[in-house]
Amino acid sequence: MSKKYKYTTTFSNIINASGSIESDGIEISQASIDSLKEIIPAGIDLSKNVDLLAVAFNAAVVNKFNRNGDGISSESAVEIIDQFKHKPANIEHQKQKIVGHIISSSFSDFNTNEIISKEEAINLNKPYNIALSSVIYKTVNPEFAKLIINSVEEDSDLYHKVSASWEIGFNSFKLAVGSEDLSQARIIEDEDEIESMKHFLKAFGGEGVTEEGDPINRLIVGEIYPLGIGFTANPAADVKGLTMQTEQESIEKNQKIKKNISQMKKNDVIIKKHTLTMDNNEILNNLVSALEEKVSNKKFSQEAVATVSKIINDAILERNDSFVKEKEQLENEKAELSKAAEESAEELKKLRDELNQATDRVTELEQDRKQQEAIARFDSRMSVVEEIYELDDESRKVVAHELKDVEHTEEAFAKFQEKLEVVLKHQNKEFIAKQQEEFNSKLAEAVEKRIAELKSESSSEEEAVEDAIENAEVEEEVVANNNASSSQEEQSLRDKFKQAFSEENLTIKY
Repeated sequence: MSKKYKYTTTFSNIINASGSIESDGIEISQASIDSLKEIIPAGIDLSKNVDLLAVAFNAAVVNKFNRNGDGISSESAVEIIDQFKHKPANIEHQKQKIVGHIISSSFSDFNTNEIISKEEAINLNKPYNIALSSVIYKTVNPEFAKLIINSVEEDSDLYHKVSASWEIGFNSFKLAVGSEDLSQARIIEDEDEIESMKHFLKAFGGEGVTEEGDPINRLIVGEIYPLGIGFTANPAADVKGLTMQTEQESIEKNQKIKKNISQMKKNDVIIKKHTLTMDNNEILNNLVSALEEKVSNKKFSQEAVATVSKIINDAILERNDSFVKEKEQLENEKAELSKAAEESAEELKKLRDELNQATDRVTELEQDRKQQEAIARFDSRMSVVEEIYELDDESRKVVAHELKDVEHTEEAFAKFQEKLEVVLKHQNKEFIAKQQEEFNSKLAEAVEKRIAELKSESSSEEEAVEDAIENAEVEEEVVANNNASSSQEEQSLRDKFKQAFSEENLTIKY
């Protein structure tokens, strides 16, 4: 922008899908904003321009001051409305982050969001909206485009979370005191009085109220220049809403426009044909009159006049027949093109359906693959656990229940194994084997100690064996007395020796 403006300001609003909106005390239009789709140009064919999103929204309110304490009148709004077209759309008014541009502008009713004309707007002193439409470049910032899509989906966490504000440059302003509505405010135009009171304005660090507590705002006047639009999360205006045109809606709109144009051309052809017939008759009549005048002056004979008139009439009829044939040919070509367009649309829809089915099938196969991988991973991990621990049925059920919820990463499985080391410490196969080895070692020591004791009490090894046998016989009698079903058969010397050194007759200390 070559020209420098003394001041700039932004007019912001939440650009949400229509519905239930909490306004925090602000007067908000609750009507559906789908009617704003009307201002999106028909030339935006989203079926071909797949890299674009087309959105429409109310950008600001005329004849009412926003939270920044700025506003414009109907006269100014009508004067600048056409200058919004082709201005850039960015994120948070950062000019290097352009994500689209404005494609059309209009006005809408504050309460119903119905489109109103310039002629209606210029005579209004009540609040109404400046409505804009914009395209967003999906490939420039895919994440932002996704955010816009989510902001119009009611089941999204980002629903109603995006805002829009347009920025303007200007050099002059007046003061409006006493009300947030321009029609009810007192306008101060005196430059000295403006200078003495402007410090109350929010734009100059004030609170937006006078010493008496009256609202004071800045009415922007004079030469005003729209600079563009920014998508933001900090609204300042009293309107909310965004609507987005779907691909199918853009196709239907273009088809409707083409049909209307075709109908207009058809009517125009009929009018032209009628006009041509009238012109031809008029020309022929004028020519005959001129020839008859010549006949009256005896410059041409009546036979010559009749011959000339016939030749001219035949030429006109021949040309008319040619025109009719050309018209029929054009109509046939147009019908063929229309049929081809319909067939192309049907073929495109068929391809889209097939693509969606293929996508669903791929998704299903991917889920099956992941499920098979999960089962294989569980079996593999369970095998690792069972190699390390001696599990009974109950502990195996508990481990399997916990293991199925462990994430697929190796880090997660390692943490799970650390947990098992604590919980299943006494079921660790290495721990059990070590305990058994210690038991066997201490058992052997106890046997050797027992033999040594018997040797010291007996005069010979034979006596020690006999003592051991005698002890075994005593133990046997005790067992027999406690169990009537015990065998009464005489034990062999070897059996008695084993009985003497059985685990039941030994005490092992750990």
